[in-house]
Amino acid sequence: MYHLWGFLNTIFNTSEHIVALGKEKSSAANSSETNNKRKISAVDPVENKKMGLETDTVYIGDDDVEFGLFGNRKGKRPNQGIQRWISLPIVMRDMIMKLIGENPSLVNKLHILGYSIIGNKISLLDMDIPKGYVMRIRRSKQVGYPDSKDNFIVRMAPLLQLAIIGKEIAETTYNIFSNDEIPLEEGDNEGLVIPPRIYISPSTSSSETSTSTASSNKRQITGNSDNSVV
Repeated sequence: MYHLWGFLNTIFNTSEHIVALGKEKSSAANSSETNNKRKISAVDPVENKKMGLETDTVYIGDDDVEFGLFGNRKGKRPNQGIQRWISLPIVMRDMIMKLIGENPSLVNKLHILGYSIIGNKISLLDMDIPKGYVMRIRRSKQVGYPDSKDNFIVRMAPLLQLAIIGKEIAETTYNIFSNDEIPLEEGDNEGLVIPPRIYISPSTSSSETSTSTASSNKRQITGNSDNSVV
C-alpha cells in the first residue's frame, strides 16, 4: 500500500512545517478525546490511557498539531481496514475540535484533510465548519490507480493533482492557525490552593477588650483592699 500511495506522504517533504508520519500512527487528538470520556464514577479520569484509532498516516505540523490523515480500508487484522475507514470522519472531527479548542475564533476558517482509500481507488475528504458548529465533509470523486503502462500517465495526472490539493489544504490551515493571535482568557484555577484568611470579628475583639478591662479593674480593687487592711 505504501508503495502505491507513498506520493501522498513524500509531497510533504518540501513543506517547511508539516510532516507525514505513517505506519499505523494513532491520532493524539482522538486519543485525548477518547480518554476524556473515560471516567470512574463519572468523576476521575482513568489512569491507564487508551490509544486513539489507528490510521495509516497523520499529517503533523509544528508543536505536534494534527492537520490531516489518510486511512486504507485494507488492514492486517480482520475488520481492521473497515474500522479505519468508518472511523476516518471521527478522527477528523477530533482533530478540528482540538484546533478550535485552542482558538475558538477560527471555527469557520479551519479545514482538516483526509484521504479515504478503498482498494486501488482514493478520494479526498475536506472537513470544515462553515456555519455554527455543524461539521461538513466534502468528498471528491474516487480516482483509480494505474493498472497498466498504457493508462499510467492518464491516471497518475489526477492523482498528483489530488495530492497537491491535499497539501494546500493542510498548509493553508496551518498558516491560519499558527499566525492567528490567541486571545487572552481567564485560566483554569483547578489545582490552585489559596491559604485560608485569618479574620477576627469586631465582636470578638470588643469582648476581649472588655474582658481585659474587667480583669484590670479587679486587680485594682484587690490592691486597694489589701492597702486598707494594712
